[in-house]
Amino acid sequence: MTSYAQVTVAISDNCPGGLEGFSTFDTRLAPDVFATAAEDGPGWTDPRARFSVMLDLIDRDIAGNENVLEEKPISLDQAARLLELEPEAVVPLARQRLARINDEFDAREAPP
Repeated sequence: MTSYAQVTVAISDNCPGGLEGFSTFDTRLAPDVFATAAEDGPGWTDPRARFSVMLDLIDRDIAGNENVLEEKPISLDQAARLLELEPEAVVPLARQRLARINDEFDAREAPP
């Protein structure tokens, strides 16, 4: 088994045509990053927020299946430090990734 930490941004625009879903950054962080990260974000529960940032502890089994073992809310600033980005870049990048994923899904699901 292999464990690692990963930053996930949940986007919820709550408007027609708005994005909604999860964008996970590909950066795999050492599992001890999860243990030492401060739980300092609003998490999934703030209805006014249009995004939430979480740090997930992921376990990958021998068959390659990945499972979230634990998650904790973190601040945008903390996510930016972990991803080596400027704080103002995290959410736009997450939105771009989510939009690309949604476009790819729509293209696969479109009738021939």
